[in-house]
This record gives sequence, C-alpha cells and structure tokens, in this order.
Amino acid sequence: GLVATALKNTGIPVLVIPMGRGNTFYKVNYHDEDPIIMIKRLMNGYIIKSVDLGIIHELNRCFVLGVSVGLMAEVARAAGHFKFIGGRRAYIMSALERILLYSSKVRGTLKVDNSVIYNDYLTYSSFGITPVRAGNVLLFPGASITDGLIDFIVVPYMSKIRLIRSKMGITDPYVIRGRGHTLSLNLSGKLPVEVDGDFVGFLDNINVSSLPSSLNILVPSG
Repeated sequence: GLVATALKNTGIPVLVIPMGRGNTFYKVNYHDEDPIIMIKRLMNGYIIKSVDLGIIHELNRCFVLGVSVGLMAEVARAAGHFKFIGGRRAYIMSALERILLYSSKVRGTLKVDNSVIYNDYLTYSSFGITPVRAGNVLLFPGASITDGLIDFIVVPYMSKIRLIRSKMGITDPYVIRGRGHTLSLNLSGKLPVEVDGDFVGFLDNINVSSLPSSLNILVPSG
C-alpha cells in the first residue's frame, strides 16, 4: 500500500512478491503460481495490467486490499501476535481472542456516494477492493480490482456468541453490504483502524475513495 501510494498514476509498473501473512494481493494478481515460476515466465514476456486503488483521505494513504474500522481492525492488529502459526490460522486465533475481549460500543453513520446507508451502533465496518481479506476470508465475494468500485460491509452491534456463530458477522443476515465510489464513516467515538493488515491508529472519521486504474502491475503474457 505504501509503494502504491508513491507510484499511483505514475505508470511505473509493480512486481508483487509474496512475503506477507496472507499474500492476498499476490494471489489476486498471480493466483497460486509459484513466484519463481512466475518470474521466469515474466522473463519470457509480460504485459502491464492496470488495477484500482483506494485512498484514505485522512491519512493520504492508498490501499491495495482494504480498510477496516472496529473489531476487524483489532483482529488484524492482534494477528501479529500469532504470526508464529502463520497465514489464515493466525487470523482465526486472533479473531477468537479479540471477539472475547472487544467491548467498544460506538455509533456510526455510513454514507456511500453521499447517501446514508447505515446509522446505528456497529461492531465494525470494512471497505475493500479485493474479494478476500484477513487470511483469505471471503469478505467481498463480488469485489474486483478493475471495476472502479469499493465494496463495503457493516456489521451491526451484536453479542459475542452471535459474532462467533456468524464468522464475525460475515454470514449474519442483518449485515449491510454494497459498493460505491466514495464512502464516509462518521463515528461517535474513536475506533481502531487497519489498512492492508497494518494497524494505523484510532480515528473517529474516515473517508475513502476509489482510484480506478491507478496502479500498473507486471504479469506474465499468455
């Protein structure tokens, strides 16, 4: 995300190397191909693919995956404590721990393209441009890095048991989903925020926008 912030709209192409916990952005662009094989294929020919970014205006920072506010951000922050078990399991352990410990009760108003979509207490809200987040959890099934839109989910305030049973609210029938170009979340108090899996602090307002086709990615031809 920090590299994307520096290179957005410059035309300079990026090669993604999988060295993170979930390697989501690598998988979105190169699927499960072995990176050594992928690089060898690049040497035989490549094309440049333009993909979308999102930007958080309060931080002047781009993201390649997504942003979360509330419980999901706490899970991303705590996942680092379980990195010794790696990948998706680290997020599962972190989610169980954070659900049991999380106690914030904050009201939020979400506007999408200037229309109010939600106005009530929430557990968390996430915005994303890739289908999966947090160790390959399918958070946004219809998301695409080339459609110029940001997907969102709002999980209302709910009990800990209900959160666990619904996989952190993802399968709960009362979650709110959708997509848009600009999203604004105003909170009655400060909540933790993560960007691309990195904890960035506490905010009471967050405004994000889509930056269509603003980053170039090198991919093998054919």
